[in-house]
Amino acid sequence: MWHTTRIKSLDDLRTIEAVMGGVGIGSASADYAIMAKEMFGLKFKVITGYRASTDVKLAMERGEIDGTFANAWSSIRTSEPEWLADKKIRIIVQHGFKKHPDLPDVPLFFELAKTEVDRQALVMMLARQEAAKPYFAPPDIPPARLAILRRAFDAAVRDPRFAALASKAGLALDGPMTGEELAALVAKVSQTPAAVVQRINRMLADKK
Repeated sequence: MWHTTRIKSLDDLRTIEAVMGGVGIGSASADYAIMAKEMFGLKFKVITGYRASTDVKLAMERGEIDGTFANAWSSIRTSEPEWLADKKIRIIVQHGFKKHPDLPDVPLFFELAKTEVDRQALVMMLARQEAAKPYFAPPDIPPARLAILRRAFDAAVRDPRFAALASKAGLALDGPMTGEELAALVAKVSQTPAAVVQRINRMLADKK
């Protein structure tokens, strides 16, 4: 949330409406706001039609909207560090499956879920943020070759030289997943009950 809004915490959104910006239905910035409104009764007015996330951020700076969903913490630290240094934004909720070490006092989206059905819907929709930009190999890849690729990736992202080059380029390495972790997440999402998928589709379809 932009620092000039009346919203200080997630609980404020139960009584105060916030205008949130997004690219369009199907983008995390819009979908998460709609889910928070429809599933948990938070007061959001969702404005879509921005060309890209950078346009949404500019709209927030100009005061056109109060805030936006689906901004990676690592992206904010590297792309908009002045927002943090000058306290221009308030981070009121996290989309991750667990809290980021830098944000121990910011609640998780998952904490709003009161039922297993709600949690299943959140897992399905938040998985894209959790996995971010995954790497895929062709189907039927030999297990031994897959293991080599996975261990090589793990070694690369944990190599101090790689981390130094990423830092020099203004990039952040924020908890990279292993291949096994990604495969487990994909399997979990693929097992989402059809009724949950239909519920999500209805919520988003109604806003198109």
